[in-house]
Amino acid sequence: MQLLIRKIRMRAGQVVDRRDAELSAKTVRVGSGEGQAIQLFGPGVAAEHAVLKPRAEGAVRIECRRGQQVTIGDKTLGRAVLQPGEWAQLGRHRIGVIVPPPGFDAAVELRIDTEATPALTDRLRDGLTPRLPGLRRYSYALALLVGLIGLALPLASFYQTDAARAVERYTGPADQVWSSGPLAAAHHVPGIADDCNVCHVKAFEQVDNAACVACHDRTTAHMPGNHPALADFDNDCQSCHKEHNEPATLVVTDQALCTDCHADSQQRQLAGAPAVDGLAVTDAPATLQPVSAFSAAGHPQFLASLLRRDASGWQVQR
Repeated sequence: MQLLIRKIRMRAGQVVDRRDAELSAKTVRVGSGEGQAIQLFGPGVAAEHAVLKPRAEGAVRIECRRGQQVTIGDKTLGRAVLQPGEWAQLGRHRIGVIVPPPGFDAAVELRIDTEATPALTDRLRDGLTPRLPGLRRYSYALALLVGLIGLALPLASFYQTDAARAVERYTGPADQVWSSGPLAAAHHVPGIADDCNVCHVKAFEQVDNAACVACHDRTTAHMPGNHPALADFDNDCQSCHKEHNEPATLVVTDQALCTDCHADSQQRQLAGAPAVDGLAVTDAPATLQPVSAFSAAGHPQFLASLLRRDASGWQVQR
């Protein structure tokens, strides 16, 4: 849209000079800051104060930024539509709408008070305030730093022994950032506690049984061979022995070790079971009830089978 901007500079109520300017735009920004199409100074004028938008029949809509206002007559408004012949007061300046000449969609006349100048602090604020880069640049830099510390350095230490020594000389063991918890006391021995690669022979993979058996070659199977869990167990040491966990013990003692298998109803193994207290086990229910927790509410009632020695020898008592 074609706009006519007529600037009349005033001093002590007298016209100092007059200047017309043509502007092709849909909106005109008004304020004391840089980049404003109409730049006005003095008290009451914000850096980005308002926006002028031409409307039909030569009218102009003035919309103030949040927290800013203009005075029209005896009213203080944040937005209004000025018809030709109407004026708005902005600080010590006046903005009026006049009948646009031929070829123009709207015309605005400014009565600028030349004695309204910005305060010294406003003039120097932009020059003295340090301008820091945007937060997005800091976020990118931080992401690169996290990737370097958390991935690149540990990988270099894992694959390159010389790189690991160089990193440890300046920053300490880089692979420690991958540790999920402390090492169990049983593994605080030379050659293991100071070298993660002894057990973690493959990056990003769980320690396999071969790494465990390499040291524990004399440890035999210590789970009953007929235990139903062995069907899906695959002799995985990690199922019952967890490293880098709090508390730092190697044997898993939380309820999940039991409930992972006992949360569903299971068929009782009755064939060949010895009598208990003189009663045949075949009289017991054939289905084991599910167990969700080792508590009164989460565990069905049961009787423990204990060995008791009497004159005839060891007996099973419930």
